Amino acid sequence: MHEKEENTVAKSGLNNCSNSKGSSSSSSSFSRIQFFCICLVASFAYYLLPGYFFSSLSTVSVVCFVWPHSVTAQQIGSGLNGLGIGSFALDWATVSSFRGSPLAVPLFSLVNAAVGFFLYLYVLIPIAYWGTNAYDAKTFPFFSSGSYANDGSPYDIKRILSPGLLALDLDAYNSYSKLHLSIMMAMTTAMGFAVIGAATTHLLLFHGKYATQSLRHPSPICFFFMESMPCKALR
Repeated sequence: MHEKEENTVAKSGLNNCSNSKGSSSSSSSFSRIQFFCICLVASFAYYLLPGYFFSSLSTVSVVCFVWPHSVTAQQIGSGLNGLGIGSFALDWATVSSFRGSPLAVPLFSLVNAAVGFFLYLYVLIPIAYWGTNAYDAKTFPFFSSGSYANDGSPYDIKRILSPGLLALDLDAYNSYSKLHLSIMMAMTTAMGFAVIGAATTHLLLFHGKYATQSLRHPSPICFFFMESMPCKALR
């Protein structure tokens, strides 16, 4: 499920629980709006320092401080452009970036995402980069969303377009260079395509019966998740 849809389901479940029977704030010393205001002020105060006044606190890398001139150390230790090993974050947005809001997502979903994240970032990517040099990975930056030519320079897209037209010139492309991506971007793109097959397989294995019933009697899928999510899992 996409992160936005998952957060919507989680928030809907929280809203249902807060309005369900037995949910009363009479035993609390402050109302819900007071609790909301306290959380709002606290989160704003917490984010103000690393997010506005001192943004470098968002990711602090011990490895990069020890070896500031080593490219390999930057690739391993940088929390912004590397694996982030030996780094820590004081910014809640950075801590929770891998799963949206971990306070609203069930534990099994967090563990599933954390295991997949670990295998992808700390097993697959290092093997592809340092182990097999897949796609000539060492020629290009370790972590980048840009595109590059064979020599590692930024790809000049204008050189492969027909003059005056936004159309690919195959002769110019073949004489210039293939388009290359960083290993992180290439694997992320591959994972994006793999997710389509994985989501379809998961649906057939775990929700095939419900999917068949939905085809016969259509109903909004969000209602199914909202009704099936227990309130105790969100408290």
